[in-house]
Amino acid sequence: MVLRSEDVKLDNVNPRVKYKLALKPVYEIGYLRKNSNAEQCGLRVGDEIVSVNDKQAFTLSLQELNALLWSENEIWIEVVVKREGKLLRFKFKLIDVL
Repeated sequence: MVLRSEDVKLDNVNPRVKYKLALKPVYEIGYLRKNSNAEQCGLRVGDEIVSVNDKQAFTLSLQELNALLWSENEIWIEVVVKREGKLLRFKFKLIDVL
């Protein structure tokens, strides 16, 4: 969920109630290599990455997330994404193409 300033109404705020807002990163797939295993298994540009191999994406830096999505070894990876409000699980093999 994305909270925008126009969504927050401060009328009649109870001074005894305290709120804590924490910003967490949201990672979205911006590019998929054509005919890659990720594309062939069903991932799409625009999918929001929720977790990779059971690690919550919002707890990772961009560098940590990229490290999980790249490997010189052929390993299986499981990615959970949010698409149109639904959680979808994909499993595919990472392959070094170089």
